[in-house]
Amino acid sequence: MKEDPIYFIDTETTGLSSKRHEITEICILKRQPGEVDRQWTWRVNPEHLYTASVYALNLNGFDFELWAETGLSQAEAAKECAEILQAPGIIVAHNAQFDLKFLRSMMHQQNQPFSFPDSVVCTRSLSDQLKIITGWKSSSMDSIRGYLGWSTEGAHTASKDVDDLAKLYDYLIGLISDRANL
Repeated sequence: MKEDPIYFIDTETTGLSSKRHEITEICILKRQPGEVDRQWTWRVNPEHLYTASVYALNLNGFDFELWAETGLSQAEAAKECAEILQAPGIIVAHNAQFDLKFLRSMMHQQNQPFSFPDSVVCTRSLSDQLKIITGWKSSSMDSIRGYLGWSTEGAHTASKDVDDLAKLYDYLIGLISDRANL
């Protein structure tokens, strides 16, 4: 029997409110047991840039010219995501509620039918729950990178964050598995 895929997801946005702000970058890494991992990364042009937080744009490396040349429209991004993120499966994200709110908002605003997998793993919550094992004081991705000695170069870009998300997921699942085998 074929196992369900795992979809590692990260979004970069123009701010923190899914009602006011928009996605500027999306990365999805699909891990299907027995298959080669597939990864998609899109720059996404905001339709309401006037609502953007300058801080968020700077943090995420938003470049007006680059996005204008290479970015998808919100509608194109919604269609691409809807085609890839289909049930069944498991979505994994660091602060999953944030990413899923933005993805759902984009889908609704673009009138894109979608059906995401129901199973969601939030590595931020899992990190919080495992603090007694890890000794970590913070579960932010930047803090975790520091604890594990991972590079922060490229942080707050969707592809770097998804790569580190997948590594963190594997690390945390390994901790749980090691504990279960004691």
